[in-house]
Amino acid sequence: EQIVVTPQPAWIHADVKAEVIRDASLSQLSLTDPKCAERVGQAFAMHSWIERVVRVEKQYPSRIVVEVAYRSPIAAVEVAGGGTAGLLFVDAAGILLPSQDFAENQTRNFLRIDAGRTAPSGVEGMPWGDAKVVKGAAIAAALGERFKDLSLYKIVATTTSTGNEQFELQTRDGGRIIWGHAPANEPLGEPTASSKIARL
Repeated sequence: EQIVVTPQPAWIHADVKAEVIRDASLSQLSLTDPKCAERVGQAFAMHSWIERVVRVEKQYPSRIVVEVAYRSPIAAVEVAGGGTAGLLFVDAAGILLPSQDFAENQTRNFLRIDAGRTAPSGVEGMPWGDAKVVKGAAIAAALGERFKDLSLYKIVATTTSTGNEQFELQTRDGGRIIWGHAPANEPLGEPTASSKIARL
């Protein structure tokens, strides 16, 4: 009750504050501890939904205010394992998000990323570990909510005959649009992401 945290966005169903207090044993912490604010900040920074801790401040008479920036889901990555297909969610930087916070009916709200046979290299809150997923997430972030108006469904990593890695967009009805390279990776002469979106 003495810890006040930035309100959670609607897409996070877990109780982040309760999970941080439990996992870091913050209920044992005394506000008189000179390292109290530092410990609280470090505990929140470890949670998979926290992008960064903006500030932690002890306030009179007896509370700690924690300002955080939460991660936002941007795309669903297609994964296969044990003969079954599934989806795992990432933010714009390709950080793996807690899958239990997403219901099956929410998948239509996100672009999918098809990066071939891929699986996360770490746990939730850590980078996916595959450059194709990171680049696909950057494309999804550039498109934002506009993908719905454009009837886009999936971002697919492809390899050209010369071994060059590029991406294409697919619509729900099977249409294909050559996108090219990910944002900030365009070679000289290729339009920027904003130019491509304007053309779409």
